[in-house]
Amino acid sequence: MSHSKLQTASQVHQELTLEAAIHEVKHGMSLTGAVKVFGASRTTMTNRIQNPSPNPVGRKTKLPPIPRKTRNFDETALDISEMYDRVVARKGAKQLPSQFDGTEKESVTILPCGNAVGIQLKFMALYSGKVHVLSRLQDTHGPCYHVVNSSGYMGQVHFASYVKEEVFPARTELKTVIFVDGHFTHVNNLRLVRYCKKFFETTGKRVEIFCLPAGQTIHLQPFDVSAFGGVKKKWKMYLRDRRLVKGGIVTKDNLLSHVVKLWYRTEGCVDKYAFNVGECLKSGFAKTGMFPFSPDVIRKTVKAHHDPKAFTRGIRGRVEQDFGPLFPLLKSQFNLTTEKDLGDIKELIILKQKGITPGAVLANSVQKTLFGEAPVKQRREKNKHLCLESGALTTQPSFVAELEKGEAEKAAKKATTAVRRKTSTQEPAKGKSKATAVKKPRK
Repeated sequence: MSHSKLQTASQVHQELTLEAAIHEVKHGMSLTGAVKVFGASRTTMTNRIQNPSPNPVGRKTKLPPIPRKTRNFDETALDISEMYDRVVARKGAKQLPSQFDGTEKESVTILPCGNAVGIQLKFMALYSGKVHVLSRLQDTHGPCYHVVNSSGYMGQVHFASYVKEEVFPARTELKTVIFVDGHFTHVNNLRLVRYCKKFFETTGKRVEIFCLPAGQTIHLQPFDVSAFGGVKKKWKMYLRDRRLVKGGIVTKDNLLSHVVKLWYRTEGCVDKYAFNVGECLKSGFAKTGMFPFSPDVIRKTVKAHHDPKAFTRGIRGRVEQDFGPLFPLLKSQFNLTTEKDLGDIKELIILKQKGITPGAVLANSVQKTLFGEAPVKQRREKNKHLCLESGALTTQPSFVAELEKGEAEKAAKKATTAVRRKTSTQEPAKGKSKATAVKKPRK
């Protein structure tokens, strides 16, 4: 598949800045003042004021500059009870007593959703199993979306259904953007894209899904930066102290009642165990630079990528190095004339500039040879046409068209396989005739 041309975060920021400058000019600010305040181009502003829709095909999707319109999704796992790797026993004891009822090693996936103001919707609680257990929702009083699947990991159907049933009804703004990571269920989810399209056609409210740059979600996810660390710490404290209460051990059947109490600070919640996710989420959006959008904050926190191709697509730039004067010198003085030799020298120089010594490269290659490389982990199919190094809008028409094309190819391949299988079962094998029943004469 070919790479789709998608908007990056810096491009969206430029569009929003230009739009805000034009808005202020229309409401009384001078053109010169708007240029100084917003840093926009005078010529571009003049052309855009005269022609608000310069693109006849359709305007580009813009991120809304209102905190209530900016939301974040992220998953985390909560262990049902704390496991310890050491126990106390008499020296030389061959048998050690333990307590295990099948719940200690299990965990539940929690998917919260909140905006830059700190307002949250119902969080999703994903269990591993086959059926829904009604008793798990006792004492939760509603703010919980309970789902079950066989693996216990997030799936496309569950994620799309959660957005449709919980996020869409809560939308009061005309435009909303949701920041997600590059998980398979968030990116290659054609069902979710169709839900967003149908929701826009029905209500006129647009919901856009923006995938954050790959490998940088730990710096850009508000939940990861400010919320989940405190949640995990207080949850461990809560589990530890519940062991001292009679009948207070947390199991997978009563876990949701405890999580809801601590998450939303309902009746019976102790202040030292309260998660305070709302305030932490509001702080997380500011620390990551997602809202208010700050390129300077993002440049300071996000780790720079070493791939030269990635610099030309993002907010940073890199000047290409000219090895032209070096190659004639290598050919004349050291008799290195082949393309392979020159390429090796160039690669060595680039590694040295990054601080990687030849000894480290040699040691790595020797280690792989002696011990063997680790087996390649089998993963689900990835979207090869989307490059997530700079982030991307997964609800853009070009991306949706690629998803629909891939789905059509899978459906056609599946139908062809079914027809071949049906034909092979109906036709008899070559060289063999059908067995016929022959009646034997009675004696």
